[in-house]
Amino acid sequence: MGIEELRSIGYWTEREGRAAVALWRRSGEPLGSYARRVGLSRTRLTYWSGRLDTESAVPTITLAPVRVIASPARGAITIELRSGRSVRVEGEFDDATLARVIVIADRAGC
Repeated sequence: MGIEELRSIGYWTEREGRAAVALWRRSGEPLGSYARRVGLSRTRLTYWSGRLDTESAVPTITLAPVRVIASPARGAITIELRSGRSVRVEGEFDDATLARVIVIADRAGC
């Protein structure tokens, strides 16, 4: 997809936004200079660049397979790890605390 085609399109789809950002990045020029030179909207290029950078910056995580065993006590959970060991978290805890426990257990190779 070329600059002429991108200039003629009123609304860019993701495909067109990706193409425009790729052309700009290959140029090695600052965004504003490039946009002026080729006749594209600086605002539109800024939007697509930010949108695509945000998408690629989203970290991916891999969770270890676990089996959650229901606990009769409120505020307590037992997690059986793939090693056969289990981790019991008691008391008040939130999702972030539970996620940290799972990440630590996974790092330890449990």
